[in-house]
Amino acid sequence: MRCEGLVPDVITYNTVMDVCQKSGHWKLALQIFRQLLLSGSHTADVIDVIDVITMNTAMGAYLKGGNWQQALLLLSQMPQKQLMPSTISCNIGIKACETGGRWDLAIHLLSAVAVAVAKGELSWCFCKSTAISG
Repeated sequence: MRCEGLVPDVITYNTVMDVCQKSGHWKLALQIFRQLLLSGSHTADVIDVIDVITMNTAMGAYLKGGNWQQALLLLSQMPQKQLMPSTISCNIGIKACETGGRWDLAIHLLSAVAVAVAKGELSWCFCKSTAISG
């Protein structure tokens, strides 16, 4: 794209990461994510190159790679990046807790979700269904 004078935006990166992750190339998705983090750390535009979808996709890639701890770490870092976790973020977080056998963390996450729902920041139905279906 850059050869043609086109500059990829967050949607472009998210799409490429998602395709990589869903096609079994989670390592490539994480490599792109790391490049985004590095490119954003050198400019004031880090918020412009990473959004909730980017974080969710990276969390999913870490989870597919068996690194459930890193998926949870990304979830915990969202507020620091001025990003509000979505129901998808919570679902991935709960799945990471399940993968790691950390039901105590899943319960803590569900408690945090309940608070966010009470504040009108999240829809309860998606997170609840993930916890129940396990």
